[in-house]
Amino acid sequence: MSARQTMIGALFVDSGLEPDPADPTGRLRRIRPPRAGYACYLCGARLGPVHGRDVPAFVADTSISHRATCPATTTQGATAA
Repeated sequence: MSARQTMIGALFVDSGLEPDPADPTGRLRRIRPPRAGYACYLCGARLGPVHGRDVPAFVADTSISHRATCPATTTQGATAA
């Protein structure tokens, strides 16, 4: 039996792309700007949404930076191994 795991947050990313129904090769077309958001299940914080060019930096940084400052964690600044 495997160890119990708990989900502590969710990162939502929408690329804004979908398959182009008029293109038989399955090429993607942009239907909206990309967007992203983050929800912490420990403290209830919701970050974002961010749109467009802000998405890559938000995705790269948010879950790690929030984990370091989350008021629901007992060890401030701790990083999961």
